[in-house]
Amino acid sequence: METKSYKMIKTIERIVELLRISDEPDSIYYHDFLVYVFGELKKPHELNKIAENILSVYGGMCTFGDVVIYKNGEYLKEEHREFDKLRENLYQECKEARDS
Repeated sequence: METKSYKMIKTIERIVELLRISDEPDSIYYHDFLVYVFGELKKPHELNKIAENILSVYGGMCTFGDVVIYKNGEYLKEEHREFDKLRENLYQECKEARDS
């Protein structure tokens, strides 16, 4: 059975891969943020605190929810579709971890 931390790690790993493709400044910023979070998840941690930290980047304008996958000014439809689904999964995983 997968732990909540493990599920979150797997989701973040794939999101980071997709963000690495994009050359948009917001993508680069959130890539670096999630790499940091990934490192925190690999150490002993309090998952609810990490989940709360991740959830904080979802609200408002110009946030994680607004990131679009572009490369050289070209919208990458398939990559963005996968990214969008993973971003929603991560949100749900974090809500569950925070609330448990």
